[in-house]
Parts: sequence; C-alpha cells; structure tokens
Amino acid sequence: MEQKHGFDSREGAEAFVAVHIRQRFSPSEAEVTAFLAETHLLSKESIERNVPPGGSPVLIPHFHWVIKNDDLALMDAILDGVRSAAAAGFSVGAPLAHPAEWAAIAGIAAPILKVCRNAIRKGKTLDPDTYAVLAAVKALGPVSERTILESLRTHDAKWTSDAVRSALVLLKAMPMTNGEPRQLASEDASGEWRTAGL
Repeated sequence: MEQKHGFDSREGAEAFVAVHIRQRFSPSEAEVTAFLAETHLLSKESIERNVPPGGSPVLIPHFHWVIKNDDLALMDAILDGVRSAAAAGFSVGAPLAHPAEWAAIAGIAAPILKVCRNAIRKGKTLDPDTYAVLAAVKALGPVSERTILESLRTHDAKWTSDAVRSALVLLKAMPMTNGEPRQLASEDASGEWRTAGL
C-alpha cells in the first residue's frame, strides 16, 4: 500500500511540506504555496464519512489533502540534484547567494518535477546526480557534454566524463513500464544537448 500523509486542510498539507523543505532551503510561505501549485504535489482524496448518530453528513468533510511519501522522496532527489547544479552557477551565472537560492532552484525544479513525476509512475526513478545533469541541460541548453562536465566539476570533483555520459544516455531514453522510452533530453547533430518536454 502506498504510504502518504493526510491533512484536513490544504493549508495543513502546505505547512507540512514547508517544514520538510525548510530542512534544507529557506522559502517563504508564499514561495512554498506557489511551488506546490505549480507541481501539483498535493492531491485531494475522498474519505469515508462516519456520521455520528443524529449528525448531519453535510457538516462532515468527505475529503482530505494528501502528499505521498514517494512524491516527497522524488521532490528531495530533484531539489538536491538541482541544488548541485545551481551551486555550480547554472541558475544565475555564479554560485548562488542564500536569499536567491530557493527561487532559482524552484524555477528549474518545478518543471522537472512535474514531468518526472508522471514519467516515473510509468517507469523508473532517477538519482540526484542524474537530476543534476538534467538541471544543467535545462539551465544551460543547448550545451555540450564537455561544458556540462566542466560546470559540474566546479562544484564537485567527483564528476567524470563517464558519469555525465551515462546520465545523458539515460535521459535520452528513460525506460517506461509500457516498453516505450521517454526522452527527457536530446542531442542534436552538433553534439549540443537540450531538454525535451520540460
């Protein structure tokens, strides 16, 4: 059974996600609300109504707001990947200052999260490093594989040509459960990479 967190109000669900995000970032309430509205991470689900004797079923809420644990984990992986890419200067051309960090990261993460969330339901989950490469392609594209590698290395020396190439190959044809690949990045004839469908 899928694990999820349920809340009586949308505001309660947003507050839960805000606390979760604030463990690593510092967005305002309005920024969290905007991020959640764009990504559709919260959903409204029907619940059974237990009407007490003499009670009115009209006065008892028949839905609640939920966020799935899998969606929280996906959000964390994407935000971590995008943060790695942003720290290398992809979002603003230089390493991020703390106040601008959330806006820059959320601006890249939200479209990636929406597309990947739908794709993952039909396929596989990517790791934060693959999301970092995807964020680099989105922010810098069209971009060469070498430029992606050099940019990622400015933040973390662990990056190798093979690691970037493996991530790009996966993003070019991410396998889905229906047997068809989903393309999140594409390479043109000149070797430049850009995102596909983000």
